[in-house]
Amino acid sequence: MNGLWTIPISSVISLSPDQAVTISRAILRSECSYSKLSPSVLTISDKLMTPDGGIDAEVCVPNGLKVQSDCIFQTGITGFQIKSGTTFQPWVFSSIRDELLNSKGELGSEVIRLIQHHGHYSLICTGHDLIPEQRNKAKDLISEIFLKKGFEGYQGDINVLGARQIAEFAERYPGVASLLMTDPIQEAWTLEEWQYDAHMTNVFEKSPEQTNIITYIRRGLQGETKHIRVLGKAGLGKTRIVLEALKDEAISPYVLYIQHGSQLGQTKFFRQILRSGYDKPLILVLDELPEDELSDIWRHLKPRCGYLKIVSMDHGQDETRDEEIDRINAPYLPDDTIKKILSHRVGQSLEIDRWAENLRRIPKSCSSGCR
Repeated sequence: MNGLWTIPISSVISLSPDQAVTISRAILRSECSYSKLSPSVLTISDKLMTPDGGIDAEVCVPNGLKVQSDCIFQTGITGFQIKSGTTFQPWVFSSIRDELLNSKGELGSEVIRLIQHHGHYSLICTGHDLIPEQRNKAKDLISEIFLKKGFEGYQGDINVLGARQIAEFAERYPGVASLLMTDPIQEAWTLEEWQYDAHMTNVFEKSPEQTNIITYIRRGLQGETKHIRVLGKAGLGKTRIVLEALKDEAISPYVLYIQHGSQLGQTKFFRQILRSGYDKPLILVLDELPEDELSDIWRHLKPRCGYLKIVSMDHGQDETRDEEIDRINAPYLPDDTIKKILSHRVGQSLEIDRWAENLRRIPKSCSSGCR
């Protein structure tokens, strides 16, 4: 448990096969980003009924690339078999036998390939909150079958994960945790919740300048930047630009959006952040955070920045002096972008050129549903 949010074990135990794969994929993708690995190292499919040779997902980390020591996978190849429901009992020999061996009593082709490549075998069992005896028994049974098939000395490369372990991995990432939580994260939205807000659902017509800023924000958040601050008059689409930047799969699981950033300091969530010592990737997006409120919040969060990163926005002036805050000015929209936005709203009209000219003169009104 990370101290910021808690996943009830019952939410993991009740997962259907489809849901178990969805959660496993979200965790594996997030763990890849946590270790700064390309998404290409992960292979996982939704095709549950397709014969898979005994492996549902595989993470292949090339030699020489570092994996975080507390990651769900290791350097080299890690193969995952995903089982949901309570009928599969991994501490019972018949369950393990029927999972590993086909009707001819042979190991699955992908399991054999994994062993031959000295990979790590992980069995995910979402249907049970396993006690140590059950986990150890399951590992012993898997090792026993491998030994009978001619592969000895493999026990150290076998792992079994139950509902508790899956919940704890999911709790590392707000976007993953939200898929399993019965109550929303206090005072914050995940990226998925944020992007379905009515103001964020209109078609986004990017100008070249906005595209450059989106790329800049992504690079900064995946690099060493601690705090990106986007400034500009109301109506320039600052919030929408930031949202589009954070939709990247390497970033999105870590995002929490605070609509009224100026109120963050008075929330229980803020106090939890200060107390938790949270050490996994977390991107706090603080909208509507004026300069006079920024200094106090930043004073508390700055020493905690590292895995924690901040994106703040405001439409007022900002004369604070801190080299660790990377400031970006939101660009005005060019006429052709404004015209495209208006066309989505009202269709084609002979009046669009005139309207676009008027909106260009009053930037705070030229919003496509963005703040």
